[in-house]
Amino acid sequence: MKRFILLIILSLTQVSVAATTATDVKEKAGETADAAADYTKEQKEAFVKEMEKNLTNLKAKIKELKNQAGKSKDKTIENLEIEQKNLEKDLTAMKSSSGRAWAKLKSGLTKAWIEVKNSMSEAKEELKK
Repeated sequence: MKRFILLIILSLTQVSVAATTATDVKEKAGETADAAADYTKEQKEAFVKEMEKNLTNLKAKIKELKNQAGKSKDKTIENLEIEQKNLEKDLTAMKSSSGRAWAKLKSGLTKAWIEVKNSMSEAKEELKK
């Protein structure tokens, strides 16, 4: 009889603990998901801010090159301006992207930025001629 009562008490205790544990797990999982979403948002905002700064510098450099270039070099400058506009368009898309999509956009934007920097270097060399 004592064993039977002890078994009942133990089984009730385990059910209660298991329900509490499941609730705790759900709560912690929700907190973790919120923290991950906040982190992703912060990373996105930091990247966007950096790219905006890069684009501002790029515009200034293009303007400077434009002032230095003669009429014969207009095509070089025009290509840089096209790349700049494409970057701006991609950055605008990134600003309105979801947390999941922004990582993909970040990769593409980073590659595009590297290409623009290379084009800028080439343009500077071309304009020296």
